Amino acid sequence: MSTTTPRAYNSKLRANQAEATRNRIVLSAETLFIEHGYEKTTISAIAAAARVAPQTVYATFGSKVGIVTAILDRIRRDERFQALHQRAMQTLDPRQSLHAVAHLICEIYDSRALLFEQLLGTLAISQELASQLQDQYLHDRKLSRIYMASLHTRGCIREDLDIERALDIFWVLINFSPYQMLVRHCHWSSQAYVDWLTDLLCRELLRQPQPQPSR
Repeated sequence: MSTTTPRAYNSKLRANQAEATRNRIVLSAETLFIEHGYEKTTISAIAAAARVAPQTVYATFGSKVGIVTAILDRIRRDERFQALHQRAMQTLDPRQSLHAVAHLICEIYDSRALLFEQLLGTLAISQELASQLQDQYLHDRKLSRIYMASLHTRGCIREDLDIERALDIFWVLINFSPYQMLVRHCHWSSQAYVDWLTDLLCRELLRQPQPQPSR
């Protein structure tokens, strides 16, 4: 008798179990990072919360920095964020596109503000984490450059801005710091932040409509 089907089934079962374990570790680590901070959270504590051996955590992610990378990747792959990203990239109206960007940024920050605050507070004392987040920064900036290039090619960007200058402005405005100050500290609503960010992105980046001549 052929053993192809049982082997395929067992392989799929092991893969599903491995993915479930991976997700459990990531979720446990994120919770502990928020509650206790990155530096004070140990691999042993993460393993205990995820109900696995510390060796499993090391074998799966290598280190806490590896877990942070997995957390950030999980954020990017979230279906809600993917849908908003696609809308931003595919919407022809540049103002509607930037509104989708603002909405996407706010959704991400709303869902992970506590985590980002903990990680950013650790950068000064963890060179390894700082190096990894710098790599993530370069990756995200590369994606943003593609988006800016698309707007520039379609003639949407202000005439006095080249792609790099537009990218610099875009990058500063979507940074976590303005969100943190306005929403976390000044207690703006998320909608107020989205409206403000959309308006600012449009004014700073896009060509403004020319006034119609009076008749």
